[in-house]
Amino acid sequence: PRQNLIQLETRNWKPATAMQQIDLEELRHAVRTYLYARPSAAMSADAIRHGLSLKGHKYEVDEVTNAALFLSSLDPAQVRQIHDQLGATPHYQITAAGQLAHERSLV
Repeated sequence: PRQNLIQLETRNWKPATAMQQIDLEELRHAVRTYLYARPSAAMSADAIRHGLSLKGHKYEVDEVTNAALFLSSLDPAQVRQIHDQLGATPHYQITAAGQLAHERSLV
C-alpha cells in the first residue's frame, strides 16, 4: 500500500524518498489542475478529494488539504484559502498565479 503522504508534511516530517517526492508533486499538480478547471469556485478539501477520486486518484482529505495549503504558501500563492462566513470550513480557489503556473506547467 501507498505510504500516507501526510507524514511528509507534518510534525513527523522525514526526508522524502524520490518516489514519495514524486507522489507529493503529482498530488499538488492534481489539486491545482482540478481547481484550474473551476476558476470561479472555492471548494472544500473534501469536494476536491471527491472530484479527484472520480478521475481515479485515491487521496485522503488530509493529503488534499496539505497540498492546497502548500500551494497557498507559495509566493505568489497559487491557491487562496477562503473561510465561509457562517462556518470554519476552509475552501480553496485558484489564483491568477496558479492559473498561469498551470498553463506553463509541463505536466
